[in-house]
Amino acid sequence: SQGMNAVQSQALGVMIAAKQVALSAAVMGFDDVFRVTAAITLLAILPALFMKTRRAPAGRGPTILADQTTFSRSHRSRVLAFARSRVQSADEARANPGRCRSRVRAFARSERR
Repeated sequence: SQGMNAVQSQALGVMIAAKQVALSAAVMGFDDVFRVTAAITLLAILPALFMKTRRAPAGRGPTILADQTTFSRSHRSRVLAFARSRVQSADEARANPGRCRSRVRAFARSERR
């Protein structure tokens, strides 16, 4: 009893048992959540394996796909032309960064109109 009477010892024993039960319940809960999450992830991987992706031809950089229903033809062509000029002028941008910044600003001003 270590300096406690019988009622105190019983209360301490019940408190320790309740703490162990709560800890076990929390661990089992985390385990359940982990298993459910792992199952959902595995189920999501299966359709992801069969998804088709478009790849850019070698040496061309990223492909830009503009949604035809969202943008007008002229806007889409301006955006694509600007993107192409940015890809083609990457070396120029490293050599002369001020000129490319002014080109971007001019493009942004034209888009605001």
